[in-house]
Amino acid sequence: NWLALKLIFEPIEPIRFGPWSLQGLFLTRQREVSAEFAASLVPVTLTSAKLWDNIINGKHGARFDALLRERTSKYVDGCAQILFSGRPTELASSEAWAQTRSEITEQVVRQFPA
Repeated sequence: NWLALKLIFEPIEPIRFGPWSLQGLFLTRQREVSAEFAASLVPVTLTSAKLWDNIINGKHGARFDALLRERTSKYVDGCAQILFSGRPTELASSEAWAQTRSEITEQVVRQFPA
């Protein structure tokens, strides 16, 4: 086992003997092994479902939720300004517009998986 490990990982830097070069077998094939490792690992670990689950339910899920709500609210305000040629509060009271914006934001948030 010791000899096998030495052959796989040592020497780290290639040693030249005239036209020949000696380097650990793993390091010689590192690019190929890395590509194969990535090809087998990515479909299992980096699926869109797992990424979204981590974004929404991971340790920074609350930050994502706050950001989603903030950006959605700003987007709704911007759309309303375009649609109503100005501030939407000119057509409805500030409280009514705040309620409408809040309801739209909640609908967007509900579209994300729990």
